[in-house]
Amino acid sequence: MLWYLKSSVVPTNNECETNDAVHEIAEYYDCRYLSACEASLRIFKYDVHCSSVVRLSFHLPNRQHIVYGEDDDIDDVLDKSSIAASKFTSWMECMQLIVKHENLHMLNFLQSLFGFWKRRKVGKVIGRIHSVSPNLGKAYFLRILLNKVKGPTSFDEIRTVNGETYSSFGDACYAHGLLDDDKEYIDAIKEASHFGSGFYLRFLYATLLMCNSLSKLEAIWENT
Repeated sequence: MLWYLKSSVVPTNNECETNDAVHEIAEYYDCRYLSACEASLRIFKYDVHCSSVVRLSFHLPNRQHIVYGEDDDIDDVLDKSSIAASKFTSWMECMQLIVKHENLHMLNFLQSLFGFWKRRKVGKVIGRIHSVSPNLGKAYFLRILLNKVKGPTSFDEIRTVNGETYSSFGDACYAHGLLDDDKEYIDAIKEASHFGSGFYLRFLYATLLMCNSLSKLEAIWENT
């Protein structure tokens, strides 16, 4: 009888004491799943925590985010000297001071500097620019240029190609050859003009506009 009590899976009175404390870390490890690839890395003692990924934010000129309290006076907020500064604009200012980084674009810049901005001494990071939908237009073209242009010190320099400063980020992308020349769309409209009515051509052009696949709208309009 004594042996049965000690070996029984039914808890005794001492074991039935309730404990409402929740140990989240212990529960996490109890419910943790190790995949085959992670298990093999740990068996062979490879590093499983390597370079951290930092998401880099950017914005259009004078479109930086402003954070303030609901009770703050908006005029006082706008008068602050720090309101015009952002991580993105500070990056361009830093490019003016550090000549050796003039051949770096925004993604690999974080490998050697951090914050607003100090030279990185330890640790490795990987920079990643926020994804942008083509529907946003200017912001989408700016993101394309940030992956191409190295060491810009201003928004004007981002829009500069071979010494010529373009009026928009889209035109700068077009000058870099980063966008298609839309020749296939021009040929399609010209071909449709031989048999289609005016209503059909307008409908076709509107459909192409809604697809957001045209690179230079003015060129298509002038050539068709």
